[in-house]
Amino acid sequence: MSKMLAIEFNDQSIKFMEGSRKGKILRITKEGQIELPVGTISDGLIKDVDFVTDVLRNLPGYSVKHKKSVFLINSNSVFIRKIELPYVKNYKETRAMINFKLQEMLPSYFYQYKIMYKTSEIFMDEGVKKSRYIVYGIPLKLYEGYLNLSEKLKLNLEAIDISSNFIDFILRENARDNKSIKKDSTAFIYAVKSNINLSIINKGITELFKIAAYNSADTSSLKGIDEIYKYLKYYSSSGKDNIIEKIYLFGESVVDEIKDNLYDFGTEVEIIEELPGIHIVGPEIKDEFYNYFNLSASFYADKNHTDFLTDKKIRQKYRLSVGIAVMSAIIIISALLSHNVLSFYLKTNMLENEASSKKIFLSNADNILLNNEIETIKKKTVFLENYIIMADEIKERAKEDDLISSGLFVKIKSCAPDDTMINSFYTDIYNVEMNCESASLNSVALFVANLRNIEIVDNVNMTDVEVKKDGELSKYTYAVTCNLKGDDHEKQ
Repeated sequence: MSKMLAIEFNDQSIKFMEGSRKGKILRITKEGQIELPVGTISDGLIKDVDFVTDVLRNLPGYSVKHKKSVFLINSNSVFIRKIELPYVKNYKETRAMINFKLQEMLPSYFYQYKIMYKTSEIFMDEGVKKSRYIVYGIPLKLYEGYLNLSEKLKLNLEAIDISSNFIDFILRENARDNKSIKKDSTAFIYAVKSNINLSIINKGITELFKIAAYNSADTSSLKGIDEIYKYLKYYSSSGKDNIIEKIYLFGESVVDEIKDNLYDFGTEVEIIEELPGIHIVGPEIKDEFYNYFNLSASFYADKNHTDFLTDKKIRQKYRLSVGIAVMSAIIIISALLSHNVLSFYLKTNMLENEASSKKIFLSNADNILLNNEIETIKKKTVFLENYIIMADEIKERAKEDDLISSGLFVKIKSCAPDDTMINSFYTDIYNVEMNCESASLNSVALFVANLRNIEIVDNVNMTDVEVKKDGELSKYTYAVTCNLKGDDHEKQ
């Protein structure tokens, strides 16, 4: 892994770490912490971007320009939701369905958030294949502030994510009783100077992330511990499957008091004093490892890590592919033009010589008679070829009439839920196009999923989705195109 700069933003300070990882060995070259004036960052939102830029740009002895970097955010303004939807393999279709669902759940402020999602589980429910997604949202103003900061610092920004989403990468390097932490539903409580961070991780994915503030000078009555306890109770009571199997504590001395206060929660609590599965090289960091735990964890993220920059990176990759394709086409066309100029010159000389030879040949009487016989045979050949083409066309038209059968209409109609209407219908041997109307998004998703299960349907696309209000009710109108299979369809 090449050298990387990880920066963690808190309301009170900015921490940074420069290093690289090879296997389980994390080699730290630089690290530090900058205390911030009150109000510079508020609940993760950078209030003074110019000040933060100058602070990071003028670190003594350091240069942050052009480095591969990761931003770790700590904010209670992040929302996390669980959503279940019919399974679709296509990324764009999945994203569209999640957006529709979120607009129903959060109609007043959906467009004010940057959204990303992770697939938690794929399962069967009453014969329908479904997916469970964990959806994350951060305020657009917060997200754009960090993008602006990276541009001012000229960083090669690889990821923007909440700090909790990196914890699992470092925990999975450690096994306890031959059982990977990733397989458990665990709570991870990380206590630092003035904050207690709670992360609940299920199957390697963060399902709850909260920050509780406390006064480090008054460790005998930490209000933050009460907040953490309430969040744990809330998570456990919000779903029958939300069972916390173990609680891990990590951080400064307050972890002992936290452990005492969690005694009646009824879950095993363990204080993490070391992480034997990783090896840190750099003497300065070892004594302060608690303080830089989240930054260390970010170096263990794999290449498939999904974060708030994932959509942007996918679009950039697509534009790069298009750019390469266009450049390749230009090079090929240029080469062809050069080749054609040379070929034109050579062919011109050949045609002049050929014309002279043909003039001599055509002046011969015997050759004229022979040419007339050849022309007669050519006309007969053309007539026979046209006859064969006409016969093939008649055969194909007959095949098309057989393919567009009433059976296809019956199968498509049976896929529609009760509250779904097919308003118009067009079909040929390649596609079936419909204009439809449904009473709910679940019916839209179920209809599309059922269409994909028809044996002669190769793919299903949905476009022109509109929401129509009828009093307090909503209706969804949309266009559906079913691409029919080629050879398999013809055999039907």
